[in-house]
Amino acid sequence: MMDVKARHLLGIALLAALPAAALGSGFPIENTAHREYSAGAAFDGTNFLVGFQDSVSPAPGSSIGARLVSPTGALLATAPVARTGDSPDVAFGGTNYLLAWGDHSGGPPTVYGQLVSTAGAAVGSPFLISTSTTVGEVTGVAFDGTDYLVVWTDERRVVDPPQPGDKDVYGRFVSTAGATVGAELKISGSAGKDASVAFAAPNYLVAWGEDVADQEVHARFVTPAGALQTEFTVNGSAFPSDNPVRVATDGTNFLVAWGDEVTADNWDLFGQLVSPSATLVGGVISICTAPGAQLAPYLAFDGANYLVTWSDLRNDGNGNFACDPGEGFCIDIGGQLVSAAGTLVGANFAVTADTGAQAQSPTVYGGGQYLVVFTNEFQTPSADVFGTFVPVDLIFRDGVESDTFSAWSAASLDGGDLSVNSVTPLGGTFDIKGVVNDTNSLYVEDQSPLDEDHYRARFRFDPASFDPGTAQSHFRTRIFIAFEQGPTRRLAAIVLKKQGGQLSLMGRTRRDDNSQADTGFFNIGAGPHLVEIEWKRATSALAADGELRLWIDDTLMSTLTALQNNVSSVDFARLGVLSLKSGASGT
Repeated sequence: MMDVKARHLLGIALLAALPAAALGSGFPIENTAHREYSAGAAFDGTNFLVGFQDSVSPAPGSSIGARLVSPTGALLATAPVARTGDSPDVAFGGTNYLLAWGDHSGGPPTVYGQLVSTAGAAVGSPFLISTSTTVGEVTGVAFDGTDYLVVWTDERRVVDPPQPGDKDVYGRFVSTAGATVGAELKISGSAGKDASVAFAAPNYLVAWGEDVADQEVHARFVTPAGALQTEFTVNGSAFPSDNPVRVATDGTNFLVAWGDEVTADNWDLFGQLVSPSATLVGGVISICTAPGAQLAPYLAFDGANYLVTWSDLRNDGNGNFACDPGEGFCIDIGGQLVSAAGTLVGANFAVTADTGAQAQSPTVYGGGQYLVVFTNEFQTPSADVFGTFVPVDLIFRDGVESDTFSAWSAASLDGGDLSVNSVTPLGGTFDIKGVVNDTNSLYVEDQSPLDEDHYRARFRFDPASFDPGTAQSHFRTRIFIAFEQGPTRRLAAIVLKKQGGQLSLMGRTRRDDNSQADTGFFNIGAGPHLVEIEWKRATSALAADGELRLWIDDTLMSTLTALQNNVSSVDFARLGVLSLKSGASGT
């Protein structure tokens, strides 16, 4: 038996500098011996800044800080802040970043800010943003070209015991010099909480969950001068919406995302486009309606599509937001691309698909890719802040979470020997299982590539008890091939070998003269592995500058350069068990 988990196939001019950590694994951003969480990140045109909360226990409490991260995942600098409080939100203001957070440095909770330079250093000292002493949590910050707008949930009307409708959304402008501008604004008309804010000239849009029946999503535009426009309802369904709301913009319209509890403990994610005139554009967008709970959406826009990410609890069987014995993957970060027109682009996919809990996913776009920040081992003493990059030029991906092969262009099932499997999958709820009992190839095929000069593919697989036919001295099979079409020509492949009980993998590519270049075999152990291959076509018939790279389990194993391979480009790819020989078997 061979289990193959199709993670994604991608291409179209991917940068060679793109790290191998894209989708399915992450790199540490803040991982001390304490608990760390993140709620915000931003991009300055070159690097990313990730805000974090370091929960030191016992006292002095939860310290605040930020990490500067390069587009390759390198950690460049840390900006500690001499305050304690909640995980900060982050926005870039043209020269410096602004961190804003609910502060708990002794006394009642209020709102503080800190400017951070593009070098990752604190600029000046922390400063007071709100004089309120009843701040629940800072939930958003955005920049309008002149000033920032910081929004938070305020509990100045909360009584004991708390009552419905006793929270409000407040905001205040902050200059690029770190000074407050004007008075505090009560943005929610009657009651509200968990707001988010985005700016597209000429106004900000602030969206929040109303705090009376906890069912509706409200919003209003706020001018940079602080004028409050008419409050309106983004969604008025009868389902509970008692969770954070997020908003992002494409520069003209806005996308508001929220969760609805459609049945008991079953939360689905929805979205709605809003025009600059406060008109709802189109209908409600069903972003994720999978079983279980999908919560806490984050949004970013890449120039063509939005990426929506969320904390996905479909594998958290009892819904307790903790990884109990037997729950395996438990909590992951889910993702979905949504076009600027409000249509889903592709299917839901797993941004992370690792055991344990990954939750809370601030998402930001910059430098041709998304940075998705998440808390690894969420709600455990070892919680740390990690990140993973998601490229924008994905041309295909599928985790067979639809329980079918419908997303693929073709499939060779051999009478059911290749099937969608739900028993201990390699990630998510399903994977692809192949039972080898003859020499017929078992594979899924993607025809999305179109004359790709630069192609990259990434997937998980488990060789399990697969035998390529060792008793008959057959030791190899291909598990991935990228082809040219018309004429059909193999351009790159990943070869699996089993000999003397040892498993190994090799990358292989074809030159223009039909000779082949190999990476050599690299030994692997039993069990699941994450495999990635990158192929680059030579720039001309005379240039020998083509390349092939092979990663295994996020480690770059080999780079082949100086390849003369200009004749062909990638048109389709197959994933599975290919070129089987007599004696091949598996159970």
